[in-house]
Amino acid sequence: MSVDISDLDIKILFKELWNSAKTASFFQMNPHAPSPEYIEPKNYDGFWYHCGRPIKIEFKDRQNVRYGEYDLSNGDGKFMEIVSKLRSKS
Repeated sequence: MSVDISDLDIKILFKELWNSAKTASFFQMNPHAPSPEYIEPKNYDGFWYHCGRPIKIEFKDRQNVRYGEYDLSNGDGKFMEIVSKLRSKS
């Protein structure tokens, strides 16, 4: 599964992906530990985890972004739901 996201602002898309991602299980093991807060990345090439949430996407080729791993971690269809939402706003 891949999609062209070159028409979207990567900063906005990435923040939405992070907001919609589940907190990684290793942060959920200690209920008293605070969840990590969002910090804007210095670059948007690729991520496995970012600030405690599974992103699992490489953005080097924005015309062919594979998003299957994101959906596996955060819910089937979640990536395209976010992309569609952002496209409908523009």
